[in-house]
Amino acid sequence: CSERSTSLAQHTVVTTLELRVGEQFVRVTHDIDNRARDHRVRAHFPLPKRVSGSSADCAFAVVERGLETEGGPHEYALPTWVSRRFVDCSDGAQGLGLVHDGLLEYEVVNDGTELALTLLRSVGYLSRSEMKLRPNPAGPLLPVEGAQLQKRLQMQYCVVAHSGDWVSADMNSIADRFLIPLETASATGSASADREATGSALQVTGAVVSTLRREGGALILRAFNPLKTPALLEVSVSERPIQGEVVDLIGEALAPFTGALALRPNEIVTVRLAD
Repeated sequence: CSERSTSLAQHTVVTTLELRVGEQFVRVTHDIDNRARDHRVRAHFPLPKRVSGSSADCAFAVVERGLETEGGPHEYALPTWVSRRFVDCSDGAQGLGLVHDGLLEYEVVNDGTELALTLLRSVGYLSRSEMKLRPNPAGPLLPVEGAQLQKRLQMQYCVVAHSGDWVSADMNSIADRFLIPLETASATGSASADREATGSALQVTGAVVSTLRREGGALILRAFNPLKTPALLEVSVSERPIQGEVVDLIGEALAPFTGALALRPNEIVTVRLAD
């Protein structure tokens, strides 16, 4: 596993680009007929400006990372990182973001001038011995044949070229639009005549929605502030503030909610909304 094989395997990659009316991003679909083993396929994107790091959406936060990572005597410093929904690279004036559907690994390469997104990583073992990048295995030496992914695969993501940074580009809203499937509903009668043709009656601003679910007849909203600065969470229905209560993770009431709540940097909040 320490040397690249000289043998070659041919496989087909079909790339489809789609630009829809009203969208500020380009949708990308790769259809890959994978016939190679023990390899990685990445998509590389030149950045508009040289950057000193990346901003990656992770669990309840957007993490800022540099171009280098920690190493040590037992592991080589590999600057490959993980993102949950999007990764963005910007010099503050111009940037490029990628919103992906399950393509979690990325790396900023070529001295901050290029962003690489991992599309496919075919492996045959859970871990291997005698690797160049670490003296000891990372786990048991067990074969995992299915992880070679010898089949037809499809990967989807979108490319966002923008001014400013990920905050001014509103990458979280773009991720919602790209990743959340379209829901349709039909209605009849005069009660539905004044409703908008598209959109949501429930409006949440100032924070990122993590969970929205029904529980015991109530609507539970969990949101978080991904910024390093304070934010104001506002919740309304048809432009009217909605009442409720702030609760903890087991549903115990903490404080009343009157439609708006100041959030500290990186704060997570759960609100039980009144019907």
